[in-house]
Amino acid sequence: MLSFMVLENVHSKYIDEIDDIIFKWQNKHIKDNIIKGINTQSFPITIVLSKDKILVGFYQIVDNDTKNSYLSPWIANVFIKEEFRNNGYGKMLINSIPKFMQKYNIKDIYLHTRLINFYEKFGWKKVYFGAITFEELKKRGMEINEANEKKIREEFRASGDKSIYAKLNEEKIKQNLKKGNVVIESMYSWSEYKYLKEKFKDRFKVLCIVTNSQLRRDRLKNRDYRPLDEKTSLSRDYSEIENIEKGGPIGIADYYISNNTTVQAFKRKVTDFVKNIKF
Repeated sequence: MLSFMVLENVHSKYIDEIDDIIFKWQNKHIKDNIIKGINTQSFPITIVLSKDKILVGFYQIVDNDTKNSYLSPWIANVFIKEEFRNNGYGKMLINSIPKFMQKYNIKDIYLHTRLINFYEKFGWKKVYFGAITFEELKKRGMEINEANEKKIREEFRASGDKSIYAKLNEEKIKQNLKKGNVVIESMYSWSEYKYLKEKFKDRFKVLCIVTNSQLRRDRLKNRDYRPLDEKTSLSRDYSEIENIEKGGPIGIADYYISNNTTVQAFKRKVTDFVKNIKF
């Protein structure tokens, strides 16, 4: 049985599970804030969707975000557990917002949007190369941060095989191609490009999203998920250019889209691209 509930008990079994999910997702803990909201009967308000008392997903209503403190309140930390995705539960979460706005006498509410899984709306399947890095971090019990991610990436490539991520993901790509088009996220190296081009021929196309350098660094610094300061982002760029041949796929890309303005403008460009690309 599906049910919505507001967390109102500091001993709720869901609190630790939600805190663990947010830590793995955003590298931060929110348990104390959840309990604070319960004890003070104020923000953050944590709404849970469960099925037969098993956590399906959740979101929070928070007083403000760090960049727009004059606006309040906000929807934050919208999450559906992986095993429950693609079943309409995310839509159910969003559709429940007006109900809880009424319950707490909230007239207006704000929400950030990010371009996540955009291609999947058009029936494409996604293979994320970086997932292998995160799986290895989890297996070793290592914290998810830029330094540890870099360590794992460079360990995988220590054999000298710079196409290793393409090889490790090849079977996933093949299986998903049986269902339709596939978008590969985070293919970086020239060796990966050459390996995939050899394997998939004309079915393999590269779209390069480009943003002016300083604007990109500002966005990385201010994003909600895993923000990077300018020094760290520059260090990462140097490492990727020097150690994993990142410039090659950018230089030889089949298509380019500029992302220097608004999310809405970017979505329009990507929508046109997806609708018109031919294989």
